[in-house]
Amino acid sequence: MTEAWAWGRKQEELADRSASPWDSSTRRPSHADKRRELLGEEIRAALRPGGTESEIQAAADRLLSLAA
Repeated sequence: MTEAWAWGRKQEELADRSASPWDSSTRRPSHADKRRELLGEEIRAALRPGGTESEIQAAADRLLSLAA
């Protein structure tokens, strides 16, 4: 939903936090940070020892759908 809302907006509009002076970029992960974390979790799940072929395939499918 966040990506859909932000898709057509300018970077300046998205980065303007003046209405939230208590908010700082040092305490708030970006959307990109959250996405990297999600991808990392998926990769670690696919690489864990003992995974079955179907589990690895399902993880690969999820990663490909996230990259699309």
